Amino acid sequence: MAETIRLTTPVVVPAKTTAEYHVVDIVLDYQHSRIRMRLRGDNDERKDITFKDARTFSALRRIVKRDRAADGTITTTPIRAWLMGEAIAAGEIAGTVTGTDDDDE
Repeated sequence: MAETIRLTTPVVVPAKTTAEYHVVDIVLDYQHSRIRMRLRGDNDERKDITFKDARTFSALRRIVKRDRAADGTITTTPIRAWLMGEAIAAGEIAGTVTGTDDDDE
């Protein structure tokens, strides 16, 4: 067993309530057919979501094209909002996507 320190007085960490996550970065990994989205919460907590399933390869192709959705319709959804929606649809996180695309963040 590794060394540990048993505290004389335990450290109590107050509970944090997270209401929002923002996209910090997105990694498109063509070699392994996966997409990783890193989120940061409003209390600076971090959450990584990785897409690696049968839909990921076609999603990577759609991201590159960015003009057509899977059903062939033209889309103007920003990549961050689209990936957040995919994470919600996959059950990785619960919530709704709000706000608009803002490259000046």
